[in-house]
Amino acid sequence: MSSTRRSGPAYAYASASASAASTPEVTLTLRYTHALGVLSPYFEGLAAGRALASICTACGRTWFPPRPGCCSRAGAVQWTALTGAGRIVAGTGGGGTLPFGGGPAGEGLALIALDGADNLALGWVDGFGGEPPEGARVRLVACGRHPPHPAQAVHYVPE
Repeated sequence: MSSTRRSGPAYAYASASASAASTPEVTLTLRYTHALGVLSPYFEGLAAGRALASICTACGRTWFPPRPGCCSRAGAVQWTALTGAGRIVAGTGGGGTLPFGGGPAGEGLALIALDGADNLALGWVDGFGGEPPEGARVRLVACGRHPPHPAQAVHYVPE
């Protein structure tokens, strides 16, 4: 049996004593088009600071964030506008940053029961000075900046 040697690039591994010149920093940039499909009205609403939900024509359940179809009755859905007001069900402090260089996200993260919706929304919360308090009333507002993804266009503030 003969042995075949493959040619290709040689890789050198840096040791702990390697100089900074042998370990360059590389910055990568990624730009692509992201189709929003049937959820386009939802994301356009977020960019305008509005809460657009889906409502099932068969069972009447309302979802925010919306669903493209009802999972309980497999019914068709229609768009409906909510006020954007709701209450915090559970929250945590600590803040954070948005992925892809989107800057600060908010003071805390919370599960929010929007008035008129049958599910909970997860969102960044500002204006409480730390951990968002359970039961506090909040409203959805546009962030006022162009985020890396339309889902990051809003946060919640005290009502």
